[in-house]
Amino acid sequence: MILHELDINKSLTKNNHLTGFAFVRAAIDDFTIIGPTGATHLCLVYEAMREPLSQFQQRLASHRIPPQLLKVYVEFILQGLEYLHTDCQIIHTGLFSVRISNILIRKI
Repeated sequence: MILHELDINKSLTKNNHLTGFAFVRAAIDDFTIIGPTGATHLCLVYEAMREPLSQFQQRLASHRIPPQLLKVYVEFILQGLEYLHTDCQIIHTGLFSVRISNILIRKI
């Protein structure tokens, strides 16, 4: 399973010059380690992110994301999905299980 994820990640970064890549979280490195039982584990290294959008929402006075800001986030998500589908030929199958707690804010 993890090797499949590594292959997908490598295909994500092939077109990293395109606009939509900025809205996709791709591993920046990988390495393997030997666990205490002797099993080999592949580790993917990701850029440090800020809080999930749900946590950001809780810090707002009304606990609601203003429509103008939500519109921007939805546009970013759609650009990322378009990049996955059109440029990388990857279909994201978890669209109906997307939760606000799974959307991370990029650290600036």
